[in-house]
Amino acid sequence: MSLDIKTLRDEAQALLQVEHAFLNKMLDQQLLSESDGKKHNQYDKATIDKDSVQMEIAVLRGEEFKLSNLEMVLAVVGTMKAGKSTAINAIVGSEILPNRNAPMTAIPTLIRHTPTQKIPRLLFSEKAGLPLNKLINELKKAISNKKNVHILEDLKLDKDLYVTVEKIQQGLKIQTEALGEKEIFSFLVCLNDLVRIAPKFELHFPFDEYQNIDQLPVIEIEFSHLQGAGDTEGKLILLDTPGPNEAGQAHLRPMLQEQLKRASAVLAVMDYTQLKSEADEQVRDDLKSIAGTVKDRMYALVNKFDNCDRNGMQADEVKTFVEGLTDGLIKEDRVYPIAAKLGYLANRARHERDKNGLLPEITDETAWVEDFYQEAGLRREASRTPERIAESIDDLWGVSNLSKPLKDIIESSYDNDMC
Repeated sequence: MSLDIKTLRDEAQALLQVEHAFLNKMLDQQLLSESDGKKHNQYDKATIDKDSVQMEIAVLRGEEFKLSNLEMVLAVVGTMKAGKSTAINAIVGSEILPNRNAPMTAIPTLIRHTPTQKIPRLLFSEKAGLPLNKLINELKKAISNKKNVHILEDLKLDKDLYVTVEKIQQGLKIQTEALGEKEIFSFLVCLNDLVRIAPKFELHFPFDEYQNIDQLPVIEIEFSHLQGAGDTEGKLILLDTPGPNEAGQAHLRPMLQEQLKRASAVLAVMDYTQLKSEADEQVRDDLKSIAGTVKDRMYALVNKFDNCDRNGMQADEVKTFVEGLTDGLIKEDRVYPIAAKLGYLANRARHERDKNGLLPEITDETAWVEDFYQEAGLRREASRTPERIAESIDDLWGVSNLSKPLKDIIESSYDNDMC
C-alpha cells in the first residue's frame, strides 16, 4: 500500500471515528435527559430524532468498513425487468445472478472482483444467518399449525414457491457458503422465497438486520474484463440492490435509499422501452434523494437499446433525454445505451470458448447457449463452426455497446480504486 493511500485512509477513518463518537454522545445525552427529565447540555434544547441518528451511525459503520478494506462499492439499481441482473452478469461475464420471473433481490448482494476466482463463491456469515434461521423456525411452526391449512393450499398453486415451503418443513437451514452458479441460485431463490412466504403467515422478514454492508451476502468471482489486470490496493465491488417494485414490498424502497447513500458510486439500469414509467420514476426520485452524497458519481445504462428502430430515440437523443429526465443529475457523457442480454451472451460465450475451446452442449443448465445461437443467427448446427462462433461473439459484443461503459466505469474504478 502506498504511503499516500494509507495516509488518506487513516485521516478519513479518524474523521469518521470523531463523528461516530459525537453522534453516540448525542444519543447518550438524550437518553439521560429522558430518564431523569432534566436538561443536561446544548443537545437537549431540541428533541433529537434518535432513529435518524442511529441510521447515520449505521452509515458511518459502513463507511468505516469500506475504508478499512479499501473497497470501492458501485451500487447497481434498477426496476424489476429493467435488466439489472443481466447487466451485472454481462459485466462479470458469468451468470452469477439468476434471471427469474419472480423478484430476486430480497436483500442487497455484494459481488466482489476476486482475481483468479474462476468459479463463483457466495459467502454469508453465520451471524448474518441467525435472523433468517429464526424466521424459518417460526415458519415451520406456522406451517404445521392446522389453522393454516388453507394458506398451504394457496401456496401449492405456485409450484416454485412451494418447493421452498417443503424445504422449510424438512428443516431448512441457511447456508454460510455456496460454490458455483447452481448453488448460488438456490441460495438466492431461498432468500427471496422467504420474503414472499413470510407475509402469508403474518410474519416479518428481518430486513432491518441487513442494513450494514458487512452483514450482506458476498459473491466472489473474477470479472472477465479485469482478468489479467493484476491486483490493486483496493477492491472493486458491485452492490446489487432491491428495486422499488421488487416483490411489492413497500419497505424495500427506504432500504434502497440507505444503501445508495453508502455507495462509492451509483450505476442506474433503465429500460429503454419504459423510460417514462412510474417504476423508473421512483428510481429517479431515489437518485435525486442522494444527489448530495454521490454527486458526479452517477451513471446510467439504458438497457434494451436493441429495441430501437428508425422511429425511436437514437443514442444521442437518449443521452440528452436521460439528463433532462434526471434534472441534470446524470450528465449526457455518463449515459450509455446498451443491450445487456447481447453483452452477457457474448461475454459468456467468449469466456467458455477461452476456457474449454468450444461452447457446451445445450442442456437445461446451459440454456444460454441456445439463446446465443439464436441471437447470433446460428440456428443451423452446420453453421456453428469455430470461425463463425468467434465472429458472432465479436458481433454481438459490438452491438451490445458495453465496451465503453466497462472501460469508463468498471476498469477505471478498478484502476483508481476510488477510495
